Amino acid sequence: MEPEEVFENAKAGDARCAEFVMQCHRALAAASATSIHMAGPGPFYLTGPNAGFLDVGLLDRIVHEW
Repeated sequence: MEPEEVFENAKAGDARCAEFVMQCHRALAAASATSIHMAGPGPFYLTGPNAGFLDVGLLDRIVHEW
């Protein structure tokens, strides 16, 4: 599936796609938390062709759970 399809299906309630979206955000949150631990707090820039699919609120919540 293409990223557009995965994120659309996740919003529509597809459990498999929703799980993938959650794992994607968890992986990004883990990398962000590691960077914060190593370099200290600071701005993060999410770029790339698929950055628009990220839910920044969800990412923020997961980072704060770490």
